[in-house]
Amino acid sequence: MNDFFSKGADEMKNEVLGERLRLFKDRDSLDELSEVDARSVARGRAIGIEEGRREVRLSCAKKLIAANLLPLETISKVCCLSLEELEKIKSNITNLT
Repeated sequence: MNDFFSKGADEMKNEVLGERLRLFKDRDSLDELSEVDARSVARGRAIGIEEGRREVRLSCAKKLIAANLLPLETISKVCCLSLEELEKIKSNITNLT
C-alpha cells in the first residue's frame, strides 16, 4: 500500500511495481517495451485509427444524408458504408425531425 504514495520508483518496496513505473514514466520511446507490449500498443493504435476513420465516414454520411443532396448509393461509394447502414442513419435522422 505504501508504494501507491511513493514519490518515485526508487522509493517503492515492491520491485515489480517500481520497475513498471520506471518503464512507463522514464521511457522516451517504445524501444524499452517488451516485444509483446510493443505489439499490443501497435495493435491498439491500429484499432483506434480504424475506429476514428469509421467515425469520420459516419459523420460525413450523416451530413450528406441530412443535406439530401446525393443519393444513398453515391454516399455509400464515397463514404465506404453499406446501403443498409445509410438507410438506418436516414431513418434515425427523419425520426428526429
